[in-house]
Amino acid sequence: MEPIKRKLDSGSDNTKNVAKTKKSKTKESHSSELEAKKIKTPEEISIGRFVNGRTDIYPVWQSLLQRWFSESSTEVYIVTPFMDLERLYEICFFMLENQSAANLRAIYVREISNVRVPKKNPPKFIPYWKFGPGYKPDDPEAYGALIRAFLDAFSPKYRSYVKEHVISKLTNPKSTFHGKFAAGVKANSAQVLITSANFQGHHFDHNNYETVCYSTMTKLDFEDRFLNNIQIE
Repeated sequence: MEPIKRKLDSGSDNTKNVAKTKKSKTKESHSSELEAKKIKTPEEISIGRFVNGRTDIYPVWQSLLQRWFSESSTEVYIVTPFMDLERLYEICFFMLENQSAANLRAIYVREISNVRVPKKNPPKFIPYWKFGPGYKPDDPEAYGALIRAFLDAFSPKYRSYVKEHVISKLTNPKSTFHGKFAAGVKANSAQVLITSANFQGHHFDHNNYETVCYSTMTKLDFEDRFLNNIQIE
């Protein structure tokens, strides 16, 4: 009976291996399908889509900012109620790569966090700093310390640039808002990425599904439909 048992065990192992191989191939096939469905250009979302924030929206957000910051004639606006330090660092790096061209006009934001949410058991959201009304932070002393800590992450060679061209652009608008968009305005036209995703790890580092739309319009329409509203008291 022993040889039969061994034979059965062997057959069982083979069955498991075959099943494992099929599962692996299915997973690879699914991954390939997802890869094929990824958004390749902003124009693909011109009529809006409901897609993965990490694999679709985040790469488009990055590529648009990199493109806009490389064009000296393009003014960039970034609007999000919640942002984390990782995305703020990223904006700085994109601009440092294009110091002679990058033209950031404003980052409208309510709260910035330094919390990197883990994949399991995410902690309660903790504000890194929170702006108060009138463009002033709630706690000037703490705000100053945090800004210095952020700037210390950069070498002295780049610190003054980041302070002047990025930190000084952080603005708490007078209006309460929860909308998110990024825009590049060049001459009389504007390109606008509109999404339900906050520009932070909660939405960019995890497989959350979000709405997103890429739209082009005149500069006047952009100011009337978007920019003027974020600046209203």
